[in-house]
Amino acid sequence: MLVLIALALFFLAALVTYNPLDPGWSYTGPRNGIDNAAGVVGAWIADVLFSLFGYLAYLLPVMIAYSGFLVMRGVRKDADGDEIDYRVLGLRWLGFFVTLASGCALTSLHFVIPPDTLPIDGGGILGQWLGDGLAGVLGLLGSTLILLAALLAGITLFSGLSWFRVIDLVGAFGYTVYAWA
Repeated sequence: MLVLIALALFFLAALVTYNPLDPGWSYTGPRNGIDNAAGVVGAWIADVLFSLFGYLAYLLPVMIAYSGFLVMRGVRKDADGDEIDYRVLGLRWLGFFVTLASGCALTSLHFVIPPDTLPIDGGGILGQWLGDGLAGVLGLLGSTLILLAALLAGITLFSGLSWFRVIDLVGAFGYTVYAWA
């Protein structure tokens, strides 16, 4: 768990301190110093992740840290906690990739970012490829609806969130506010 948390923090530091002028995968211009707090490796990692996934690259450190938590506490096969249940961990990672892919496509379709902030656009290469491909076949509305459904399904698989529980909590909160008012 500690190794995964340290890796997640390293990725987060690399992403937060990203500078498009640092030498990396998409830019090799002359540069004397590197502004990335994670050094040369961090500059390359941030550049690759932002190129591939856009703003949703920030989900990668979250998933790595969450995997550490799942390995430590949440996905054990037996009551003694001796063996990791790789099926549950694999299901969480599948949900993460579905969330990442659909989120990248939605971001690429619907958000415009200022120039020179990211190498490609808000959804990265994956978002452009998936979003443009679906929009060409289903149109903007159809692709948005399909991608939103995939995003919600991915969040459910990723986190184990029950949408019925969310609806119950929102209803209980609304009723409490109404009773208080």
